Amino acid sequence: MRIECVRASLDIIEQLDQKRYSESGLPPRPIYDDDEDEEEEEEEEEEEEQEQEEEEEEDEVEKHDKKEKIPIQENEGKIRRNRKSIQEANQILISTENEQTLTGDLSSSLLERLKFEKLTIEFQKGLSSNSNLSPEQQDRFIQLFEEYQVFQREYFSTMAALQLVESEQAEANAIEVLQQIIADHASLENRIRPQMKQLLYQQTRLEYRLNYQLEQLSRRQVNGIMNDLSYYEKYLKDLNQTLEAMSAIRNNYEESIRQHIQKTQSLKNELEQNQDLVKQLHQKTQSHMVTFVTEIKQLLPQAKSALAGFETALKTKNNDSLMHVLSAEDEKLNSDFGVLASRLSTVPIFDYVNRLMEICQLSYIYQHDKLKDFFEYFVRFSVQTFIEIAYAHSCFANQDEKAITEQLPRIETIKFVAELTPGDPKNKESYEHSLHKELTVAQEYLDLLPDRDAVVVQVGRHLTVSPVHHAEIKAAEESQIPILAKQRVKEWVASILGAFDSKDQQGNKSRQLLQITKNDSMALVDTCHAASIVLKHTFGVHAL
Repeated sequence: MRIECVRASLDIIEQLDQKRYSESGLPPRPIYDDDEDEEEEEEEEEEEEQEQEEEEEEDEVEKHDKKEKIPIQENEGKIRRNRKSIQEANQILISTENEQTLTGDLSSSLLERLKFEKLTIEFQKGLSSNSNLSPEQQDRFIQLFEEYQVFQREYFSTMAALQLVESEQAEANAIEVLQQIIADHASLENRIRPQMKQLLYQQTRLEYRLNYQLEQLSRRQVNGIMNDLSYYEKYLKDLNQTLEAMSAIRNNYEESIRQHIQKTQSLKNELEQNQDLVKQLHQKTQSHMVTFVTEIKQLLPQAKSALAGFETALKTKNNDSLMHVLSAEDEKLNSDFGVLASRLSTVPIFDYVNRLMEICQLSYIYQHDKLKDFFEYFVRFSVQTFIEIAYAHSCFANQDEKAITEQLPRIETIKFVAELTPGDPKNKESYEHSLHKELTVAQEYLDLLPDRDAVVVQVGRHLTVSPVHHAEIKAAEESQIPILAKQRVKEWVASILGAFDSKDQQGNKSRQLLQITKNDSMALVDTCHAASIVLKHTFGVHAL
């Protein structure tokens, strides 16, 4: 009676195993050629009927029309033969693709499951062939079989960690593609921004000319300038729309990368939490399976050949634990390097270095009182001087005689410019014309600068930390610091007006600072480059 119960339970287990065996990822039922032959026969019958109808219609047409349709029928036969060969090739490709989709981990898990199924069949055969066992041996066999099922479930639970590994690989590939897209976007944005600044500068110059020189231009010139302005406005609008769209795309990709990084980090945390548990289960499974196999060999001597291969597989798996750890660590390092590269690609290296040097220099300046005072006085005096020059130039452009005669002579900057202006002050009209010319030169230079205040800060910073001026500032008293800063600003203004430059044969000044800045395309869009030209040609300082 007990043996019959055991056999009934084994039959139920066999049915469950067969169901699991069908769900274990085996290839689907192959497509036989008979099904395709039936479909092809039906298609050929339909085509023959169509051909008969065409032949009946062709009898009513002229002979030269029949000659033209004969190659078409031959081509239809070739098309049918090619269609059949393509269907056969598709069957082969589908079967090969199904085989290639199984990775190493999944195929190994499938083989392990087949070994367990084979071992279950051997157990059933042993039970049917050894029906003459004693009740104690039968009870022991049933107990071992139940332990085997428990160990089998624990072993299959460890295979769930393979899904995390494959998900990490897919995420790494996605992050690599996103990194390349972000790098291309950053390079494109860096190429577009200088063009936008240059266009803005040209538009500003045209607007200035329209505001102050409109009465001196002809209608044709005004129409040409207006056409240029409309073109620049349209072009700038298109560039702004492009940059906004690129920024939106870049934000989306950055958000996707953050989500992938967070998901990868959560998966890593889960792996670290479950690593000890998986290791313990693995060791426990190996030890119990070895004990189980030895005891089964004692009960079933005829199953030694089947169990020998299983023991060999267990030993090989234990020896491969070091390679598994090394491969996992290598994948972790590759993922970390990818994240680091993606973060560095979002920050241009030259801008980062310039900002770092600027922070270091400003930190050093603000640690010393004299250097800090000189830097702040230089920036204040420079901005004030350039504003006064722009105001005086606007007075001459608008022909404000009251401001020219009453206000301008009291401004210290205009007094200094007047000292550098050639001509006789007694001849009022000629002298005012020369002063207006000098102010126009200074205003033209200020209009060339991409950002006046930023250039002033860059010049003051480099001038403060340069070795020669640094020593002079340190040696000066605190009351002399404002005078020293104002003197450097006057030197800058004199260099703009060409006071220290040579004259040509006609007696005109060369004005090297203005010409160099005007001819340098980078100085028109880059504040650091414009400041380096001022430092080199005015103060003899080379920017770091």
